[in-house]
Amino acid sequence: MHAAAGGVGLLLVQMAHNIGALVIGTVSTEQKAKLARQAGADEVILYTQVDFEAESKRLTGGKGVDVLYDSVGKTTFDKGLNVLRPCGYKVLYGGSSGPAPPFEPTVLNQKGSLFLTRHGCARATGAELQRDRAALDLIPSCYCASC
Repeated sequence: MHAAAGGVGLLLVQMAHNIGALVIGTVSTEQKAKLARQAGADEVILYTQVDFEAESKRLTGGKGVDVLYDSVGKTTFDKGLNVLRPCGYKVLYGGSSGPAPPFEPTVLNQKGSLFLTRHGCARATGAELQRDRAALDLIPSCYCASC
């Protein structure tokens, strides 16, 4: 989970944690690492101090992650493909460092039959959006020490 302490990142960490996933988050500071851990991240990588690609591989015993959620884009795109297990999924949902660079789609096959998607809700029906909204109500909204 890139940007695990951001608005969407914290939500995704909580959702993944609540379904029992092993959650590895990347953050830039110790303060953000604390937030990600409080939200349910099992492991937090400070990408300003440690290479997230190498650390992700170490944490997964070299197997890679099943899914990578990436709101960063440009600076994490290439290495992000390298941390996926064969047939893994990369979900782009933002571009805080800029848009993901153009790439040759055959790279997905060369790296292990990977899947890549870019999130968008333009085709969601009202009923689908209501269902998703109801699911979000099940997730606690605060992980601060005073709650």
